[in-house]
Amino acid sequence: MGETVLFDFDGDFDLKQVETHGQGVEAKLVDSDAVKSLRVELAAVPDAGISLLAPGGAWDLSDRVAVVLEVENVGDNPVALRGNLNEKAWIDGFAVLGPGESDALEIILKRAQRHPQMFGLPGGHVALWEEAEPAKISRITIAAVDATGPSAIEIEGVRAVGEYTATPEEGVARALTPFVDRYGQYKHEEWPGKTHSDEDLAAQRRGEDEELDAYGGPDDWNQYGGWAAGPRLEATGHFRTWKHDGTWWLVDPEGCLFWSHGIDCVRLETPTPTEGREDYFDDVDERFHKRGSYDVSAPNLLRKYGEDWENVTAERAHRRLHSWGMNTMANWSDESLYLLRRTPYVVAVHYHSRELGEFPYRDMDMFRQVLRERLAQEKGKTSDDPWCIGYFVGNELRWPEEGRAELADTYYRICSEEVKRLAPDKLYLGSRLHDHTHPFGGTEDVVRASAKYCDVVSVNRYRFSPSDLRMPEGVDKPLIIGEFHFGALDRGLLHTGLRSLANQGQRAATYRHYVREALRHPHIVGTHWFQYRDQAVSGRFDGENCQIGFLDICDTPYRETVAASRDVGREIYEIRSGR
Repeated sequence: MGETVLFDFDGDFDLKQVETHGQGVEAKLVDSDAVKSLRVELAAVPDAGISLLAPGGAWDLSDRVAVVLEVENVGDNPVALRGNLNEKAWIDGFAVLGPGESDALEIILKRAQRHPQMFGLPGGHVALWEEAEPAKISRITIAAVDATGPSAIEIEGVRAVGEYTATPEEGVARALTPFVDRYGQYKHEEWPGKTHSDEDLAAQRRGEDEELDAYGGPDDWNQYGGWAAGPRLEATGHFRTWKHDGTWWLVDPEGCLFWSHGIDCVRLETPTPTEGREDYFDDVDERFHKRGSYDVSAPNLLRKYGEDWENVTAERAHRRLHSWGMNTMANWSDESLYLLRRTPYVVAVHYHSRELGEFPYRDMDMFRQVLRERLAQEKGKTSDDPWCIGYFVGNELRWPEEGRAELADTYYRICSEEVKRLAPDKLYLGSRLHDHTHPFGGTEDVVRASAKYCDVVSVNRYRFSPSDLRMPEGVDKPLIIGEFHFGALDRGLLHTGLRSLANQGQRAATYRHYVREALRHPHIVGTHWFQYRDQAVSGRFDGENCQIGFLDICDTPYRETVAASRDVGREIYEIRSGR
């Protein structure tokens, strides 16, 4: 794999190419083991860091895939570092380092061009809505995040790595066809844990069985995942909110304090389009190929668990969540799984009507009627179920500029009234706001309207930390993170998802960091990871083909991330209670 050295801090390096940010930041060259590095002292202030400026104004990295900074924590405190290119919000990377630890902070050069059915392509093409502009990289910034004390790092080198191959959209995958093997994996790479045979699937099942027997879940949880060893409040038979000593909580049906540690899209199927792309696949099991879509995970589940695979994997999903230190089946999960009633769950309420049209709706009376009819489907099923936490209504709505505040007030009022009409004891969880760089998670007027009518304000927060999320002045409501994730390109997938890391070790460390920061946030009452299983390497209906699961397409857990989830699960209530 090729590389371009951007800085090695030997020779003619000039400290004038370093720009400092924040108070108490100092940069200097040091010799360590005969290797020169750039040492940066960082005070514990928000976003303290530096920018490295390109000699001559800009680098042309059009033929590279990523920028990598080799970083060591030489201070006495842990440090979380965010790097980005050209100060763009989505062209970034992250690393969490304990004292004495070293790692590579990788920033992928995301491109704008998208293949119609695959966001990530062979050859290093990772697409996103914000482009890195690889030919015009003028600065590389690295800053401390969530600092608990002063820190010191040494940057030993900065490189641009990979050999980017630009391929026309038409026929991009056909140059490598077939590129999906019989197990649904990318055919032209190897990685640790790749499945090569049915015997591998059987061995993976045996190994996970031993883990699930050894780790049944945290010892201090009750049946709902509430804090059995903590204070007892009134048991209402339903989930509710509670503020205690300045910190928001959920309370479970038995009156135990509860913090929602969950995962989205707990499902059995992983569909991918096949129409016009039949030659992408080595082997298609026609039992799972219907109407131009192929379920790439189902054949593996059949091979792994036998003819009763649907029931076996449904039960196993609950067992996994408990073992992973999770207590919530979160949004987009299959009703057939959560209605087994082994794990608390939320319900995604979506409504479809040709007459209603796209949001914003012109006829809000019609919207109320359509929503009421959809909610009626939950009567007697989830409306009185103690395992049901509550309802999300709608998702990531796109609010117009004109009349936004009035529209938001009307929308959330109607949703609240209709949810409470059906299920007065269930929580109305909002619509999952998704302005990921806004301090409130959405525009202030929409957040205020949501907080006015929702029991819990929901925000999808795709960042490396949720600590900068806050409520508008004078607003005091609990928050729940409906989606977040991180991915890497080291296990056969072609896209990382919305936040990119170098490898699975970083993914695990960043998961711990994110959830721990959420636990320390006085308003956040839960985090829900998106999603349970990786997406198909050939893409889902809209082209997403990301390494964002706790499981790969062969139903094999990512052990690093699972271990991080278990670690956090064991300490949820100790951290949340300040103990």
